[in-house]
Amino acid sequence: MQCIDIIKIALKSTSLVDRRRSACCRRVASSVGRRQSNLLAFPPLPAGFDVSLFCRYLLTNQPRLRSVNDIMPMIGARFYSQLDTALCRADVLESELAKEVENGRLFRLLSKMGVVNERPEYNMDPSWSETGDRYLLKLFRDYLFHQVREDGSPWIDMAHIVQCLNKLDAGSPEKVQLMSRDEQNILVVSYGDLKQCLDTSFTELLHPAPLPHLSNQLPPSGPLPS
Repeated sequence: MQCIDIIKIALKSTSLVDRRRSACCRRVASSVGRRQSNLLAFPPLPAGFDVSLFCRYLLTNQPRLRSVNDIMPMIGARFYSQLDTALCRADVLESELAKEVENGRLFRLLSKMGVVNERPEYNMDPSWSETGDRYLLKLFRDYLFHQVREDGSPWIDMAHIVQCLNKLDAGSPEKVQLMSRDEQNILVVSYGDLKQCLDTSFTELLHPAPLPHLSNQLPPSGPLPS
Protein backbone atom coordinates (compact mmCIF):
# COMPACT_ATOMS: atom_id res chain seq x y z
CA MET A 1 0.00 0.00 0.00
CA GLN A 2 1.36 3.42 -0.97
CA CYS A 3 1.44 6.35 1.47
CA ILE A 4 1.39 10.09 0.89
CA ASP A 5 3.76 12.41 2.77
CA ILE A 6 2.08 15.82 3.05
CA ILE A 7 5.38 17.73 3.24
CA LYS A 8 6.39 16.46 -0.21
CA ILE A 9 3.34 17.86 -2.06
CA ALA A 10 4.09 20.93 -4.17
CA LEU A 11 1.12 23.30 -4.03
CA LYS A 12 1.12 24.97 -7.48
CA SER A 13 -2.56 25.07 -8.25
CA THR A 14 -5.79 23.60 -6.97
CA SER A 15 -6.26 21.43 -10.04
CA LEU A 16 -2.72 20.04 -9.79
CA VAL A 17 -3.20 18.97 -6.18
CA ASP A 18 -6.53 17.39 -7.01
CA ARG A 19 -5.05 15.43 -9.92
CA ARG A 20 -2.19 14.14 -7.77
CA ARG A 21 -4.54 13.19 -4.94
CA SER A 22 -6.92 11.33 -7.24
CA ALA A 23 -4.01 9.49 -8.85
CA CYS A 24 -2.67 8.38 -5.48
CA CYS A 25 -6.09 7.23 -4.37
CA ARG A 26 -6.46 5.19 -7.55
CA ARG A 27 -3.08 3.59 -6.99
CA VAL A 28 -3.89 2.75 -3.34
CA ALA A 29 -7.28 1.32 -4.28
CA SER A 30 -5.79 -0.78 -7.06
CA SER A 31 -3.06 -2.06 -4.71
CA VAL A 32 -5.62 -3.08 -2.08
CA GLY A 33 -7.74 -4.74 -4.75
CA ARG A 34 -4.76 -6.73 -6.01
CA ARG A 35 -3.89 -7.85 -2.48
CA GLN A 36 -7.47 -8.96 -1.84
CA SER A 37 -7.64 -10.90 -5.08
CA ASN A 38 -4.27 -12.54 -4.38
CA LEU A 39 -5.39 -13.56 -0.89
CA LEU A 40 -8.64 -14.98 -2.19
CA ALA A 41 -6.68 -16.95 -4.77
CA PHE A 42 -4.31 -18.42 -2.15
CA PRO A 43 -4.84 -21.97 -0.89
CA PRO A 44 -5.86 -22.43 2.79
CA LEU A 45 -3.38 -20.83 5.22
CA PRO A 46 -1.03 -23.02 7.30
CA ALA A 47 -2.97 -21.92 10.41
CA GLY A 48 -5.95 -23.92 9.19
CA PHE A 49 -8.94 -23.88 6.90
CA ASP A 50 -11.07 -22.04 9.45
CA VAL A 51 -8.64 -19.10 9.55
CA SER A 52 -8.55 -18.99 5.75
CA LEU A 53 -12.34 -19.00 5.64
CA PHE A 54 -12.45 -16.27 8.26
CA CYS A 55 -10.08 -14.04 6.26
CA ARG A 56 -12.02 -14.62 3.04
CA TYR A 57 -15.25 -13.65 4.79
CA LEU A 58 -13.76 -10.39 6.08
CA LEU A 59 -12.23 -9.43 2.72
CA THR A 60 -15.21 -10.15 0.51
CA ASN A 61 -18.14 -7.80 0.14
CA GLN A 62 -21.24 -8.88 2.04
CA PRO A 63 -24.83 -7.81 1.30
CA ARG A 64 -25.38 -6.90 4.96
CA LEU A 65 -23.36 -5.72 7.92
CA ARG A 66 -21.07 -8.29 9.49
CA SER A 67 -21.66 -9.33 13.10
CA VAL A 68 -20.00 -11.56 15.65
CA ASN A 69 -22.80 -14.08 15.19
CA ASP A 70 -21.58 -14.65 11.64
CA ILE A 71 -17.95 -15.05 12.68
CA MET A 72 -18.31 -17.37 15.67
CA PRO A 73 -19.30 -20.48 13.64
CA MET A 74 -16.05 -20.10 11.68
CA ILE A 75 -13.68 -19.76 14.64
CA GLY A 76 -15.80 -21.31 17.40
CA ALA A 77 -13.41 -24.21 17.99
CA ARG A 78 -10.42 -21.90 18.28
CA PHE A 79 -12.35 -19.55 20.54
CA TYR A 80 -13.16 -22.27 23.04
CA SER A 81 -9.61 -23.59 22.84
CA GLN A 82 -8.26 -20.15 23.71
CA LEU A 83 -10.86 -19.77 26.46
CA ASP A 84 -9.81 -23.10 27.97
CA THR A 85 -6.15 -22.04 27.85
CA ALA A 86 -6.97 -18.74 29.56
CA LEU A 87 -8.95 -20.52 32.29
CA CYS A 88 -6.13 -23.02 32.88
CA ARG A 89 -3.67 -20.16 33.17
CA ALA A 90 -5.95 -18.40 35.65
CA ASP A 91 -6.15 -21.60 37.74
CA VAL A 92 -2.35 -21.85 37.82
CA LEU A 93 -1.98 -18.21 38.85
CA GLU A 94 -4.61 -18.60 41.56
CA SER A 95 -2.84 -21.68 42.90
CA GLU A 96 0.51 -19.89 43.00
CA LEU A 97 -1.11 -16.88 44.67
CA ALA A 98 -2.60 -19.14 47.36
CA LYS A 99 0.88 -20.56 48.02
CA GLU A 100 2.31 -17.08 48.42
CA VAL A 101 -0.49 -16.14 50.81
CA GLU A 102 0.30 -19.19 52.95
CA ASN A 103 4.02 -18.43 52.83
CA GLY A 104 3.43 -14.84 53.90
CA ARG A 105 1.23 -15.92 56.80
CA LEU A 106 3.81 -18.38 58.13
CA PHE A 107 6.61 -15.86 57.61
CA ARG A 108 4.81 -13.29 59.78
CA LEU A 109 4.38 -15.94 62.47
CA LEU A 110 8.06 -16.91 62.37
CA SER A 111 9.05 -13.23 62.44
CA LYS A 112 7.10 -12.70 65.67
CA MET A 113 8.71 -15.75 67.24
CA GLY A 114 12.17 -14.61 66.15
CA VAL A 115 11.64 -11.17 67.68
CA VAL A 116 10.58 -12.63 71.05
CA ASN A 117 12.79 -15.73 71.44
CA GLU A 118 16.29 -15.42 72.94
CA ARG A 119 16.04 -11.64 73.24
CA PRO A 120 19.16 -10.51 75.12
CA GLU A 121 17.52 -7.68 77.04
CA TYR A 122 14.26 -5.80 77.34
CA ASN A 123 13.55 -2.83 79.61
CA MET A 124 16.87 -3.34 81.39
CA ASP A 125 15.87 -6.94 82.21
CA PRO A 126 18.31 -9.52 80.75
CA SER A 127 16.10 -12.45 81.80
CA TRP A 128 12.93 -11.17 80.08
CA SER A 129 12.97 -13.82 77.31
CA GLU A 130 13.52 -16.64 79.83
CA THR A 131 10.55 -15.98 82.10
CA GLY A 132 6.77 -16.02 81.94
CA ASP A 133 5.12 -16.46 78.57
CA ARG A 134 8.45 -16.15 76.76
CA TYR A 135 9.72 -19.34 78.40
CA LEU A 136 6.83 -21.31 76.91
CA LEU A 137 7.62 -19.86 73.49
CA LYS A 138 11.25 -20.87 73.89
CA LEU A 139 10.27 -24.46 74.69
CA PHE A 140 7.87 -24.47 71.73
CA ARG A 141 10.67 -23.24 69.47
CA ASP A 142 12.79 -26.19 70.63
CA TYR A 143 9.85 -28.55 70.05
CA LEU A 144 9.41 -27.10 66.57
CA PHE A 145 13.00 -26.95 65.31
CA HIS A 146 15.40 -28.68 67.71
CA GLN A 147 14.07 -32.20 68.18
CA VAL A 148 16.54 -35.12 68.02
CA ARG A 149 16.39 -38.86 67.46
CA GLU A 150 17.36 -41.51 69.98
CA ASP A 151 20.95 -41.50 68.72
CA GLY A 152 21.18 -37.73 69.15
CA SER A 153 21.02 -36.84 65.43
CA PRO A 154 18.74 -33.95 64.40
CA TRP A 155 15.15 -34.85 63.47
CA ILE A 156 13.99 -32.53 60.72
CA ASP A 157 10.47 -32.83 59.31
CA MET A 158 9.14 -29.93 57.27
CA ALA A 159 5.60 -31.32 57.42
CA HIS A 160 5.80 -31.29 61.22
CA ILE A 161 7.00 -27.66 61.21
CA VAL A 162 4.30 -26.42 58.84
CA GLN A 163 1.55 -28.35 60.64
CA CYS A 164 2.54 -26.98 64.06
CA LEU A 165 2.78 -23.42 62.72
CA ASN A 166 -0.69 -23.71 61.18
CA LYS A 167 -2.08 -24.95 64.50
CA LEU A 168 -0.38 -22.09 66.32
CA ASP A 169 -1.73 -19.52 63.88
CA ALA A 170 -5.25 -20.94 64.20
CA GLY A 171 -5.05 -21.16 68.01
CA SER A 172 -6.02 -24.82 68.01
CA PRO A 173 -7.21 -26.29 71.36
CA GLU A 174 -4.99 -29.31 70.71
CA LYS A 175 -2.45 -29.95 73.47
CA VAL A 176 1.28 -30.09 72.94
CA GLN A 177 3.91 -31.47 75.36
CA LEU A 178 6.94 -29.24 75.90
CA MET A 179 10.09 -30.38 77.70
CA SER A 180 12.82 -28.23 79.20
CA ARG A 181 16.35 -28.57 77.90
CA ASP A 182 17.54 -30.32 81.05
CA GLU A 183 14.63 -32.81 80.67
CA GLN A 184 13.55 -32.15 84.26
CA ASN A 185 10.28 -30.29 83.53
CA ILE A 186 7.39 -31.12 81.20
CA LEU A 187 4.64 -28.62 80.40
CA VAL A 188 1.41 -29.44 78.59
CA VAL A 189 -0.24 -26.44 76.92
CA SER A 190 -2.57 -25.86 74.01
CA TYR A 191 -1.73 -24.09 70.79
CA GLY A 192 -4.33 -21.47 71.73
CA ASP A 193 -2.39 -20.68 74.92
CA LEU A 194 0.85 -20.46 72.96
CA LYS A 195 -0.73 -18.08 70.47
CA GLN A 196 -1.94 -15.86 73.30
CA CYS A 197 1.55 -15.88 74.81
CA LEU A 198 3.06 -14.91 71.45
CA ASP A 199 0.58 -12.09 70.83
CA THR A 200 1.01 -10.73 74.35
CA SER A 201 4.81 -10.76 74.17
CA PHE A 202 4.91 -9.22 70.69
CA THR A 203 2.47 -6.48 71.70
CA GLU A 204 4.63 -5.76 74.75
CA LEU A 205 7.60 -5.23 72.45
CA LEU A 206 5.62 -2.94 70.17
CA HIS A 207 4.45 -0.79 73.11
CA PRO A 208 7.23 -0.91 75.71
CA ALA A 209 6.66 0.52 79.18
CA PRO A 210 8.50 3.82 79.79
CA LEU A 211 11.75 3.47 81.67
CA PRO A 212 12.43 5.53 84.82
CA HIS A 213 13.99 8.84 83.89
CA LEU A 214 17.71 8.88 84.45
CA SER A 215 17.48 12.31 86.07
CA ASN A 216 15.65 10.73 89.03
CA GLN A 217 18.71 8.61 89.75
CA LEU A 218 21.28 11.40 89.47
CA PRO A 219 21.94 14.22 91.98
CA PRO A 220 20.66 17.64 90.87
CA SER A 221 23.26 19.57 88.98
CA GLY A 222 24.30 22.93 90.44
CA PRO A 223 25.62 26.03 88.70
CA LEU A 224 28.80 25.59 86.74
CA PRO A 225 31.92 26.97 88.47
CA SER A 226 33.13 30.22 87.02
